Amino acid sequence: MTIERLIDASARLRATHHASVPGLTLLRREAVSALEAVVYEPVICVILQGRKVTSVGAQSVHLGPGDALLVSHDLPVQSRITRASPREPYLALVLTLDLELV
Repeated sequence: MTIERLIDASARLRATHHASVPGLTLLRREAVSALEAVVYEPVICVILQGRKVTSVGAQSVHLGPGDALLVSHDLPVQSRITRASPREPYLALVLTLDLELV
């Protein structure tokens, strides 16, 4: 499936869709978010559309379309979606990593 088809298919989503592939999730947000403190589990996250900033301590990473984030272990972060709208929502593919398998 092409990125364009994923984006088109996401129009039916409200927020989060768990795909038929185990561990694969498509995220959709139509508005910027407040800063959230969360713990990221081991994942690979690919940004398809929109923008996000993730911070660990004093270090921040700005992510946009085509960028990927690899998290290799549980990691406390602060995260915020910085570009999203109903017309151009934030879209990301998230694949949970099975560290025993890897």
